[in-house]
Amino acid sequence: GCSASNIVVNDLLPPGLQYQSHTISPFGSYNPFTGNIFIPNLGPSQSTTLTLYAVVDSCFDIVNCATLISLTGTDSNASNNQSCYQVHVNSQKCGRIFGRKYEDKNRNGIKDGIEPFIAGQTIKLTDPFSNVSTQSTGALGDFLFNPEPPMSYQVSEVLQPGQVVITPPSGSYSVVLPPGGSVGSLDFGN
Repeated sequence: GCSASNIVVNDLLPPGLQYQSHTISPFGSYNPFTGNIFIPNLGPSQSTTLTLYAVVDSCFDIVNCATLISLTGTDSNASNNQSCYQVHVNSQKCGRIFGRKYEDKNRNGIKDGIEPFIAGQTIKLTDPFSNVSTQSTGALGDFLFNPEPPMSYQVSEVLQPGQVVITPPSGSYSVVLPPGGSVGSLDFGN
């Protein structure tokens, strides 16, 4: 058999997986910031194992792949240079809270066809324990949070200078998110 040295494999965790720690055995090193695994030497019939511990921060299934980047020596089987694993997420533990931000030019509390959406506006999601998550609205004034149900949440906006609250009149929404459920059409008009 062949041996190889200076082996670099990349396994940078994809969005939705937050790195916590790792073990590598019997030899090698892992850099969680670059995702690179460095194995100095690997002889015939030798292997090393990297175990990554991560927190799932997604409501959708995630695919994580490890890919051979480089080595010194001969790669006698190029067909096994990538390995992927699908992480199945229990979507009953994820919810969706979404809405839009628009300029209510005629101040009627309704998004009329000619009124523009507002991008880059900060929307806040506050849980009953006063933990706050924020999102900036997208190009179409849209925002989406994927919090854990069942729980009640407060959804509000951070007003910019000169903005006046029109919709909702209270300036925020109180919502109860059921297991695996969605709460939408939480529109903010100023």
